[in-house]
Amino acid sequence: MKRSSLQINILVVLGLACMHNTANAFELGIGVHPAEFKAPTENYVNLAKQYGFNSFRTDLNWGNVEKEKGIYSIQPPLKNTNELVKIINNDKLTSALLILDYGNDLYTPSDYPISQDEINAFANYSNWVSSQFKDKVKYYEIWNEWLQGTGIKKKTLPPTDPKIYTALVKETYKKIKDNDPNAIVMVGSINPTIPKYMTWLSGLIDNGILDYSDAISVHAYSTRISSPGTKPPESGIDEIEKLQDLIISKTGKPKNIYITEIGYPTMHNVHDLSQDSVAQKIIKFTILARSKPYVKGLWWYDLIDDGINIDEPENNYGFFSTTNSPKKSASSVKELARIIKDDSYHFQENENSDNIIKVQITSSSGKKAQISWKRYHPIDINQLNEFLSTLKTM
Repeated sequence: MKRSSLQINILVVLGLACMHNTANAFELGIGVHPAEFKAPTENYVNLAKQYGFNSFRTDLNWGNVEKEKGIYSIQPPLKNTNELVKIINNDKLTSALLILDYGNDLYTPSDYPISQDEINAFANYSNWVSSQFKDKVKYYEIWNEWLQGTGIKKKTLPPTDPKIYTALVKETYKKIKDNDPNAIVMVGSINPTIPKYMTWLSGLIDNGILDYSDAISVHAYSTRISSPGTKPPESGIDEIEKLQDLIISKTGKPKNIYITEIGYPTMHNVHDLSQDSVAQKIIKFTILARSKPYVKGLWWYDLIDDGINIDEPENNYGFFSTTNSPKKSASSVKELARIIKDDSYHFQENENSDNIIKVQITSSSGKKAQISWKRYHPIDINQLNEFLSTLKTM
């Protein structure tokens, strides 16, 4: 069909607007473990997209990329990860977050890159990864839970000197940016609910880490199966605000934050972690996070349960069971996702003297939806259903 120049100009403007919105929209992501996929990778991508997730977080660990010194390749354990990135790259409405992490027996006796030579070797691996995935991976996270010892095979105490991690970040950041200036590089995986992480972050800032990062990554876990119990979402958001306050107090300006991991296991024998309770926690946390202008994305952990032991928390963080059946958390996110991801909606949150939290959402056309609850208390189910119904009309 032949179009007029006016029609073409309109289409170009609309296309650019759409591209702009996609590029800058809030990320509602999910953590995945491609090596454990039992069906084609595309099935899992489609499952997540069906419930509103538009970003996928996984790692491409060093030990599996460099099996011989100086020789880099995608080994079989990472085949599905490579396939995941290809699918996302062809989609354009989704994004990938790759974690560059963990040690390599060829270089790191302690599993942590500590010496300058070890740091350079890690940076070289990061250089290869970011050159391979230029314009295909939107986000990189440098290491995963450094202070927690996650992924460390040896019984090694994490190096707590902030100078070491800062040095690693500096060299890695430069390599990634040389290859892909548009990539967003985040650092830290800070859990603000744990005091030692905040002390460490303070030291990282003092050593100049913010000059070599585009954002801080936060892992806002607060699940405690035993006493005193899981911290409510309101407290988790409060602690992220304290983290931002720390950054501002030291630098005079805010820093973008990406919550790259948070989750709640569904536990049949823990009332606070029933499917209903977890769904409410996820609704609250997602809405409150979206209300903070400095929070640019949220990746829930994780897509599929890791096992079938109903008494083991680590098996039950999934939004879907091992048979891919959706939990209530998945259904809840599905109702919210469209609004959460669209930056044309304005979220405003406030709390009155009676500890009633109110979040108001306003569309670009002026339509409004509102949800409120008393701090640390459940949302009234009738009000919640009405709120979700209103979102469908906005």
